[in-house]
Amino acid sequence: GLNKRLEGMVQRQFLDSAKAEIVDLSNQLAEQSKFFSTFIPKVQFDTLHAQLLLAEAEIRNLQDDISKMLLTVRSYLPMFRDEIDALVVEISRMKSIISSMVPSVQYSMVQDQLKYANGEIQRLKRSMEGMVPATMLYQTREELRRQGQENESLKTQLQDMVKKDDFNRARNEIDAVQTEIKRLQQQLEGMAAKELALLNELAQAKAEVQRL
Repeated sequence: GLNKRLEGMVQRQFLDSAKAEIVDLSNQLAEQSKFFSTFIPKVQFDTLHAQLLLAEAEIRNLQDDISKMLLTVRSYLPMFRDEIDALVVEISRMKSIISSMVPSVQYSMVQDQLKYANGEIQRLKRSMEGMVPATMLYQTREELRRQGQENESLKTQLQDMVKKDDFNRARNEIDAVQTEIKRLQQQLEGMAAKELALLNELAQAKAEVQRL
């Protein structure tokens, strides 16, 4: 009876080896599960990518509209055209970064940011149709200030939705956009000041004419 029981047993070293392999496989599966849990379905990422392409096309259309306005507001357009060209470059860079991102549960926040950016594009387009009045310049400056705040919020959100090595590159890109926004704000302030000075000169000239 004892011999038969021994024939049905395995050596302890083989059992320990099998247990070690099971533990190792379990750890590998846990690591893979943790890694893939940060991915989203490809169809969702493709949707976001398509929306980014539409945003870029909208900016290019806006650039074309600016070209048509050169005949009437030539003194203003070179500065605005440079800013639009810079935005097109920045969107291309951000699109490249997003293509290497690993979004998680905050994917919907990125969609909200994209919707807001599209709205800002439309508002900026409407503002530029009558950009000569000083009131429009101040309104655009406020929009840029709000956009700067949104960029700070986006920079915070990126900490939770991209890989560590990609986040540093994305943060640098956002800082560059922030710098461009501040520069444009300063330019708009200068334009507003010049326009107000011109209005004052026109008022003085009108008063002189009336006295004559």
